[in-house]
Amino acid sequence: MEIQRDPLGFLTYLHQTYGDVCVHRLGPFDYYLVAHPDGIKRILQDNHPNYSKRLIDMQTVGYVSGPGILIADGADWMRRRRLMQPAFHRDKIQQMMLTMVALTNAWIQELPVGQRLKANSSITLLTLRIATNTLFSLDLDQGASEVMECFSKLNELLIRRFRAGKLFRPIPLFSDDRVFLRTLRRFDEIIDGIIAGRRARPDGSFDLLSMLMLARDEEDGGFLSDIELRSEIKTLLLAGFETTSNALGWSVFELGRRPELAETLAREAEESLGAGEFSHETLTRIPQLKSFFEEILRVYPPAWYTARRAEAADTLCGFEIPAGARVVVSPYLLHRHPEFWAEPNEFDATRFLGSHRLGAHRFSYFPFGGGPRQCIGNQFAMAESLIILANLLRTYRISLPRTTPPEVRPLITLRMQEDIEMVLEPRERP
Repeated sequence: MEIQRDPLGFLTYLHQTYGDVCVHRLGPFDYYLVAHPDGIKRILQDNHPNYSKRLIDMQTVGYVSGPGILIADGADWMRRRRLMQPAFHRDKIQQMMLTMVALTNAWIQELPVGQRLKANSSITLLTLRIATNTLFSLDLDQGASEVMECFSKLNELLIRRFRAGKLFRPIPLFSDDRVFLRTLRRFDEIIDGIIAGRRARPDGSFDLLSMLMLARDEEDGGFLSDIELRSEIKTLLLAGFETTSNALGWSVFELGRRPELAETLAREAEESLGAGEFSHETLTRIPQLKSFFEEILRVYPPAWYTARRAEAADTLCGFEIPAGARVVVSPYLLHRHPEFWAEPNEFDATRFLGSHRLGAHRFSYFPFGGGPRQCIGNQFAMAESLIILANLLRTYRISLPRTTPPEVRPLITLRMQEDIEMVLEPRERP
């Protein structure tokens, strides 16, 4: 009941009361909460083959994503990673930046001035446009609202059923199950339509979808079936717009209630970027904005929780972990660990400029995961977010009709309870 009522509060209570490694009971299972960077490094990097995703927590996410790279393990995961990695090469992301800039500028011109605007919905529409255009050379504007609605409903229902201990069965037992399965079928139909359309009308695009369709594994010569393609497209589509839009929504909130900070970051963007095109090198010229966004990811990590199964017994931070144990890892906790962060519960936009971070431990901060399974699209997400924020700040001043912090909703991703409103006023530019 405590987990259902307040998952973040419950995990925080466990950590503060029992320390960096503790065990709690959830249903018939023992869960080991690991909240020290040394233990995280052992799980995600040093002994990562021992910690699989072969447990109900991750398989539950697989109800939405399908059996793709997100929940695959071992050789299957390695094969999928090899097939997808070329699409996220630095040079490919550089090409994608051109699309990001064009779509962001078009979106900025569409925004109403001086009116109340639903920030999260508007940002999500932009990140969905960027994901579909850069990854699949598609413009899903007509179906964008349906994709957003499908995922929001799936996200809510999935977590609600899981926390209630009511897992899905082949034959729906509850009304929520029927709604979930009907929504999932529609989501799959949309993705299947994208694949079928590309196969019927190849357009010469060399985007991620084309690369995955043409890819052959260099070791076994195999390729992805349409079902596998569907899983990977859903995973990348959701990761490409859902997590990024959540982080950007929190960014707008923090900027809206910190007008002086917003002015500083706008000035940096205007002076450092000029009218030139964005590149990896360009993004190094806005360190204050980058530090601000890294702090957003510290305080509001979109992927706030993950879990693994210990295939064999292991030792984490001096504690014995039995074979078959369920191990919980939460960036939300590590990003607030008092041994590694000064005033961890305070938002400090300058923290990543080097002045206030206490610890140098790599795994005290891992918004994109770590080790071999670090998010394949982390550079894509950072570039996209900085491009959107830089151009938005250069063009408009942001104000919030209400500055009360919105309630945090820890679903599959860390969302806001409600869609915040913002008001934009044109900024005079030289």
